[in-house]
Amino acid sequence: MSFGSPTPIKVAVVGPSLADDRAHAEKIHAALSQIPSLRDLHYGQSLDYPVLSVAIDRERAGMTGVTAQDVAHSLVAATSSSRFTEPNYWADPKTGVVYQVQVQIPTNG
Repeated sequence: MSFGSPTPIKVAVVGPSLADDRAHAEKIHAALSQIPSLRDLHYGQSLDYPVLSVAIDRERAGMTGVTAQDVAHSLVAATSSSRFTEPNYWADPKTGVVYQVQVQIPTNG
Protein backbone atom coordinates (compact mmCIF):
# COMPACT_ATOMS: atom_id res chain seq x y z
CA MET A 1 0.00 0.00 0.00
CA SER A 2 2.61 2.54 1.02
CA PHE A 3 5.91 0.64 0.69
CA GLY A 4 6.16 0.04 4.45
CA SER A 5 5.42 3.51 5.76
CA PRO A 6 2.71 3.75 8.42
CA THR A 7 -0.54 4.66 6.74
CA PRO A 8 -3.84 4.91 8.57
CA ILE A 9 -6.84 3.12 7.14
CA LYS A 10 -10.19 4.73 7.79
CA VAL A 11 -13.44 2.78 7.71
CA ALA A 12 -16.65 4.77 8.10
CA VAL A 13 -19.94 3.16 9.10
CA VAL A 14 -23.02 5.32 8.55
CA GLY A 15 -26.69 4.41 8.67
CA PRO A 16 -30.11 5.38 9.98
CA SER A 17 -29.87 3.36 13.21
CA LEU A 18 -27.04 4.02 15.67
CA ALA A 19 -27.53 0.61 17.31
CA ASP A 20 -27.27 -1.20 13.96
CA ASP A 21 -24.30 0.95 12.93
CA ARG A 22 -22.52 0.10 16.17
CA ALA A 23 -23.15 -3.63 15.77
CA HIS A 24 -21.81 -3.54 12.22
CA ALA A 25 -18.77 -1.47 13.27
CA GLU A 26 -17.99 -4.03 15.97
CA LYS A 27 -18.12 -6.84 13.38
CA ILE A 28 -15.73 -4.91 11.14
CA HIS A 29 -13.43 -4.20 14.10
CA ALA A 30 -13.37 -7.89 15.04
CA ALA A 31 -12.55 -8.92 11.45
CA LEU A 32 -9.80 -6.30 11.10
CA SER A 33 -8.25 -7.31 14.42
CA GLN A 34 -7.57 -10.75 12.91
CA ILE A 35 -5.17 -9.22 10.37
CA PRO A 36 -1.71 -9.27 12.01
CA SER A 37 -0.29 -6.37 10.00
CA LEU A 38 -2.96 -3.96 11.29
CA ARG A 39 -2.22 -2.34 14.64
CA ASP A 40 -3.74 0.28 16.89
CA LEU A 41 -7.34 -0.35 15.87
CA HIS A 42 -9.70 2.12 17.50
CA TYR A 43 -12.93 3.98 16.98
CA GLY A 44 -12.35 7.56 15.89
CA GLN A 45 -15.61 8.75 17.41
CA SER A 46 -16.93 7.87 20.84
CA LEU A 47 -19.93 5.55 20.71
CA ASP A 48 -20.93 6.10 24.35
CA TYR A 49 -21.61 9.76 24.90
CA PRO A 50 -24.08 11.53 27.19
CA VAL A 51 -27.52 12.15 25.75
CA LEU A 52 -30.02 14.82 26.66
CA SER A 53 -33.60 14.46 25.48
CA VAL A 54 -35.61 17.66 25.28
CA ALA A 55 -39.33 17.92 24.55
CA ILE A 56 -40.54 21.35 23.44
CA ASP A 57 -44.17 22.34 23.83
CA ARG A 58 -44.20 24.36 20.62
CA GLU A 59 -47.67 25.80 21.21
CA ARG A 60 -46.73 27.14 24.63
CA ALA A 61 -43.34 28.32 23.38
CA GLY A 62 -45.03 30.10 20.48
CA MET A 63 -47.36 31.92 22.85
CA THR A 64 -44.35 33.38 24.64
CA GLY A 65 -42.52 34.22 21.41
CA VAL A 66 -39.88 31.49 21.76
CA THR A 67 -38.97 29.43 18.71
CA ALA A 68 -37.45 25.95 18.55
CA GLN A 69 -34.27 27.62 17.30
CA ASP A 70 -34.19 29.82 20.43
CA VAL A 71 -34.44 26.71 22.58
CA ALA A 72 -31.70 24.97 20.60
CA HIS A 73 -29.35 27.95 20.93
CA SER A 74 -29.98 28.07 24.68
CA LEU A 75 -29.29 24.36 25.03
CA VAL A 76 -26.03 24.56 23.11
CA ALA A 77 -24.85 27.41 25.31
CA ALA A 78 -26.00 25.57 28.45
CA THR A 79 -24.34 22.26 27.52
CA SER A 80 -21.08 23.57 26.06
CA SER A 81 -20.52 27.25 25.31
CA SER A 82 -21.61 30.10 23.06
CA ARG A 83 -18.28 30.17 21.21
CA PHE A 84 -19.58 28.76 17.93
CA THR A 85 -23.25 29.74 18.09
CA GLU A 86 -22.94 33.39 19.09
CA PRO A 87 -19.39 34.63 18.51
CA ASN A 88 -18.64 37.73 20.62
CA TYR A 89 -15.54 39.87 20.38
CA TRP A 90 -14.14 42.52 22.70
CA ALA A 91 -11.46 44.95 21.60
CA ASP A 92 -9.14 46.16 24.34
CA PRO A 93 -9.18 49.94 23.93
CA LYS A 94 -5.62 50.32 25.30
CA THR A 95 -3.86 47.73 23.13
CA GLY A 96 -6.28 47.26 20.26
CA VAL A 97 -6.06 43.50 20.69
CA VAL A 98 -9.35 41.72 19.96
CA TYR A 99 -10.40 38.87 22.24
CA GLN A 100 -13.11 36.31 21.69
CA VAL A 101 -15.48 36.17 24.65
CA GLN A 102 -17.76 33.22 25.27
CA VAL A 103 -20.49 32.34 27.72
CA GLN A 104 -20.05 28.98 29.37
CA ILE A 105 -22.01 27.42 32.20
CA PRO A 106 -19.70 25.67 34.70
CA THR A 107 -20.04 21.91 35.10
CA ASN A 108 -20.45 20.12 38.40
CA GLY A 109 -17.06 18.56 38.80
